Amino acid sequence: MRYFFITVFMLVACSSASAQCVDPRGIPVAEIANYQINDIAQASLLPNGAPVIFFNPNVLANTSPSTRLFFQMHECAHHVLGHTLGRMVLNMEQEADCLAIRTIVSRRMISNQQFQMIQADLYRFGRGDWSHLPGPQRAINLQACLQ
Repeated sequence: MRYFFITVFMLVACSSASAQCVDPRGIPVAEIANYQINDIAQASLLPNGAPVIFFNPNVLANTSPSTRLFFQMHECAHHVLGHTLGRMVLNMEQEADCLAIRTIVSRRMISNQQFQMIQADLYRFGRGDWSHLPGPQRAINLQACLQ
């Protein structure tokens, strides 16, 4: 039931690729380019508490448009799930991956071929870290999210 509610919220919060992401407090999430982060994107809060998604255009340039959409939705999912508001859970990256891909697929925002492209891009990421699955396992996990 929890995932149903969150998915419905996410569909409203991010109803299209260009829709504004909104956090649980109802605050729109800004998206800001940041060439200094060592990641594709990162959900965070500004010093005033405003939600933000930082993204590195150089890293994003090496991914497909569908993968860029996935990461936009993944970072939005962190905000929707309250991960940036102190709700730290061990599997929060997998939780954000699943909410993002479920939203994208349920809204028919990508084709099967684009889904496979997202998996291929994730596969190339290689080693994981303390919070992210290794690329190949993360790619496989996306399929499990849909079952």
